[in-house]
Amino acid sequence: MFIAALDLGTTGCRTFIFDLAGNIMGSDYEEWKSFYPTPSSVEQDANAWWSSIKKTIDAAIKKSGVAPNEIVSLSVTNQRETIVPVDKEGNPLHNALVWQDRRTTEQVEFIEEKIGLDKIYQTTGLTIDPYFSATKILWFKQEKPAIYEKTHKFLLVSDFIINKLTGKFVTDFSNASRTMLFDIKNLRYSEDIASELEIDLDKMPEAVESGVDIGEINCAETYFDLKTLVITGAGDQQSAALGVGVTAPGEIKCTTGTGSFILAYLEEPKFDPQKRVLCSCHAVPGTWVQEASIFTSGAVLRWFRDEIAHEECSRVENGQDPYDIITAEAEKSPIGA
Repeated sequence: MFIAALDLGTTGCRTFIFDLAGNIMGSDYEEWKSFYPTPSSVEQDANAWWSSIKKTIDAAIKKSGVAPNEIVSLSVTNQRETIVPVDKEGNPLHNALVWQDRRTTEQVEFIEEKIGLDKIYQTTGLTIDPYFSATKILWFKQEKPAIYEKTHKFLLVSDFIINKLTGKFVTDFSNASRTMLFDIKNLRYSEDIASELEIDLDKMPEAVESGVDIGEINCAETYFDLKTLVITGAGDQQSAALGVGVTAPGEIKCTTGTGSFILAYLEEPKFDPQKRVLCSCHAVPGTWVQEASIFTSGAVLRWFRDEIAHEECSRVENGQDPYDIITAEAEKSPIGA
């Protein structure tokens, strides 16, 4: 028996096929693009997510040499907070607003005036920031009301792919807890906050624990067998924390990708009186994580590669990674340069 993992990042996606001992049997990666319609806006095409992940699924299965009917289950991890409005068939009604998008400053001010930071933080574990999904949903409601009215569900990236695979509208607690609409103590959407913001919770996917069997694949567009089970996963940072063993008090992880994130394990929600760190649901059911982050570490390196390091990238040969050339050049600079 084998299992599959779909990793839906900010700059691309990958599929892994594992045996039950955790050995990688096959994998594949595809980059995808972000679009910047204004200096503060970051969007992605949700249909491109689907076409890209299908390519990696099929390529990873081929590379693995594993028969599709031997893959018993799959799960999904994802860039968090990014939101896309879809119709009843799961078709996107607008480009997704990416977690890096900062166009929602007016919505942030509205939430601060309407509800206030203390209530938001004590309920959701989050601060009021354009980063989080509720500000983006509110932007659709206030700036694109026709799209808001047509929206059947607002989906996160993993939710969108799960819907494509199963036809179901489902999210997990770890992702729901990054929307700024989720009560992390009671593990349900906050009717109070949604009511004050006049956001219709019927437009949100059902939220369940990570590790829940949500049904078989019913999509024939990939090499997966239609009897393969889809299991709820978790947001990328919670998944990374689980993967490196942050499963007990005192354990903490730091990872760098598009951004850099520090997460610590919690047995119950914990709130910082100065609101310097956030609290969200963990991938481990019945536990939480405390989190601090910066948003632009790897993203800046990619920007440098694409916009400035043309000479360095032109020297790429024999499959050499352009990032290796860039970092080798950077190593020649003195400390503090």
